[in-house]
Amino acid sequence: MAGATDCEKLLNSRNEMRGHGEDTSAIDQQLQACSLARGTWTIDANGAQGAFVIKTLDTSGNVEGNILGDDFTGRWDTAIRTLTFSRPPNGVAPSQNYTGTSMPYVDPTTRVSESTLAGLFTQDTHQGSFGWFAQTTNIPDSLAPAPIPNDTYQDGAVVLSSPHSQLSDFDANSPTTVGTETVTSAAHASPDGADTLFCGMSSKTATR
Repeated sequence: MAGATDCEKLLNSRNEMRGHGEDTSAIDQQLQACSLARGTWTIDANGAQGAFVIKTLDTSGNVEGNILGDDFTGRWDTAIRTLTFSRPPNGVAPSQNYTGTSMPYVDPTTRVSESTLAGLFTQDTHQGSFGWFAQTTNIPDSLAPAPIPNDTYQDGAVVLSSPHSQLSDFDANSPTTVGTETVTSAAHASPDGADTLFCGMSSKTATR
């Protein structure tokens, strides 16, 4: 559709721009329309279980996917967080019309947050409607974190990464030379050993 942008391409462009320290505010705004997680979900459609795949999504809400082996096209309404699509007849099952709304869910056992779609579908040869739901741990593009380039000042802060297990040369509240400037550290190493130091600085690229 004219004016629509593929969400995966948009996310990749945002990450590339962010990696070069460019302003991504406009593209971040576009990504808000990409609030349906792409990739593979698990589905239960009135007892029929298997894979549910969101292959593509664009900023106009056009969706291409696959449900239990059958391809479909549909629409995602980001304002009301609702997906609608039709599953074409496949020689075994008649055509089906699905509506599902996204809702938050946390697995009570693993405590992992999962994207969840739940709703109803109708079937051409049967009266009434049937329940279905699908879940995934994939993150929607609208929530995907952007990479932060190492050794780059952003918005008054510098993030420095080091392979050392301790920041012996970056003591809290002690002067440290970064590039041509002397700064005072504000944090020690992270618990996992991937040392990270946050320092108040003006916006420029630093070398150490």
